[in-house]
Amino acid sequence: MKAMFLRLEKGSFPDSKTGEIIDYCKMTFATKVEDNKDILGYELFATTTKAANYSKIKDFVSIKNPVEIEEEYVRAKDGLFKRKVSKINDIEL
Repeated sequence: MKAMFLRLEKGSFPDSKTGEIIDYCKMTFATKVEDNKDILGYELFATTTKAANYSKIKDFVSIKNPVEIEEEYVRAKDGLFKRKVSKINDIEL
């Protein structure tokens, strides 16, 4: 699926049980919505990945050059499913 890679942010937070610092990257994408008479434009979505992926994907952030993403839905700890980007262009995450 083609997407515009709008934002990449590094962050961290302390684990609520152990206090260990967990690093992550938050990515924000825009994808074109399917043609529909009631909905036009783009859908924005944000997802996270390992902090180690930051250096591999930072050069893809651009609204002028769409990227090809592969996504999957994985079960989260709360039992619901969350959207996960598993590949950007040829880079596995």
